[in-house]
Amino acid sequence: MRTLTTGLLTSLLFLTACPKDGDTGDFTDADGDGWAEWEDCNDRDPMIHPDAIETCDGRDNDCDDEIDEGATTTLYRDADLDGYGDGNESTVGCEGTGGYAVTGDDCDDDNAEVHPDAEEWCDGLDNDCDDTIDEDLEYADWYADADADGYGDPDSAINDCVQPDGYLADDQDCDDDDDTVHPDADEYCDGVDNDCDGSVDEGDALDAVTWYPDGDGDGFGDMLATGTTRCAAASGEVLDNTDCDDFSASTNPGATEICDDAGADEDCDGLVDDGDDSTDPFSMSVWYQDSDRDGYGDPRATTRSCLQPPSTTSDGSDCDDTDGMINPAMDEICDGADNDCDGLTDDDDAGVIDGSTWYADDDGDGYGDARDSVDACAQPTGYVSDDSDCDDTDASLTDDCPEDTATPFTRDGTYEGTLEIAVSVAALGVSDTCVGTSTIDVDEASSTQISGTGGCSFIGVAATLLGAQTGVLEGEITSDPDAEGTVAVGSGSATIISDDWSGEFTDDDTLFGEFGGTVVYSGMLVVYSGEFEAVR
Repeated sequence: MRTLTTGLLTSLLFLTACPKDGDTGDFTDADGDGWAEWEDCNDRDPMIHPDAIETCDGRDNDCDDEIDEGATTTLYRDADLDGYGDGNESTVGCEGTGGYAVTGDDCDDDNAEVHPDAEEWCDGLDNDCDDTIDEDLEYADWYADADADGYGDPDSAINDCVQPDGYLADDQDCDDDDDTVHPDADEYCDGVDNDCDGSVDEGDALDAVTWYPDGDGDGFGDMLATGTTRCAAASGEVLDNTDCDDFSASTNPGATEICDDAGADEDCDGLVDDGDDSTDPFSMSVWYQDSDRDGYGDPRATTRSCLQPPSTTSDGSDCDDTDGMINPAMDEICDGADNDCDGLTDDDDAGVIDGSTWYADDDGDGYGDARDSVDACAQPTGYVSDDSDCDDTDASLTDDCPEDTATPFTRDGTYEGTLEIAVSVAALGVSDTCVGTSTIDVDEASSTQISGTGGCSFIGVAATLLGAQTGVLEGEITSDPDAEGTVAVGSGSATIISDDWSGEFTDDDTLFGEFGGTVVYSGMLVVYSGEFEAVR
């Protein structure tokens, strides 16, 4: 093949030597490539002339009557068009021919991802055609994610250079059968380690609650304590924190407010005793209006409270709260009023103190029997003020009887009168009086000189507690006119009061006695006082 310089020099010599038009012949160079038509094999293409370089294009570029000589090469079938051909299928042709490659070292001409310059992948193929599969690749452990929660089972590891289907690089799932259990799950109080942190039902569980210490075991927690958040209560803990005194089981919001000397807030509402509308009325004292300020209240005008209100008293036995001279402590006098509030007035009351003494005049002679008398405001029928009759069975004998006809003095006989028992129960705020009758026999010759019975019923606020009572008394005349003995008062077969009494014959035919003290009845302290008075 000539060089361009040699070709140009030859052309110049040829032009000098060749004949010109008008000489031996015409000199024509239609494509301007410096070669005459008669020498140029294609004077229409400046790239084709005798001095041109032969290229692989299916033409005689250098006009030597040969096509593509020296410009062809061996080509290999490149079915996958990856630039690498199959060494077992070749042809000769021009480089760049479609579907062929100049190299024949493709080990898989059906896969464009497989050829000598390919990157080796973990796919079980010889991607780079070096006769080695998956060489120099990094293997890793992969973990099954059976519940598809994005976290793998640490007990299901597979070592491979590619992630298997259904496997993850994570190994933090503590329960691969439950997609609600994994390290990113919320912890709940369900006995399961939901968040796979090795702890079950810890305090940060979404449904954990706050527990408070209940030191006194009353079911209410200490309102001053700091609660602890957890799923289950520890010993001595409750959900409530409203106890204002966790050292007293009787003090909590569920307790009943009661009256007490300490002024405790039993129900933890910030209010105590009379200042709390919920205070148990049965723990309050009953107070009676005492308008006349005599210390005795009107039983019809009551109020309940812990502390005593002004113008009240704990005694509700006043029968006239407008008159300070009428109350159970007063003596009955002859004025037409029930001065001592025993339900009896003047002559109907054996205890009247200012009545006159009247003597029986059985023979109607105007002279009375000193041994048979009554005290009365008004003169009873058959009685006189005189007591000098020496024989009240003979009208002819008055104040001067023969000595041998005088009747000897004796206290023997049957006495009839009243029985009263007053009681006070401070725990209930109750005061009441039992009023009734008594019958007493006196026999000075008997070893038991005095014996009798009596009965009365409570009709006020103590009626349901004490009801009807029966008294039995015995005694002796100690030194005339004094007497003493024992008394037993009971309801049914139960003896409530057993005490000593003392008294006297206030005149020839009247016996008076009294007793008093304290007794525990139905678990409550009862203060009592009693008296009886009977007339022969």
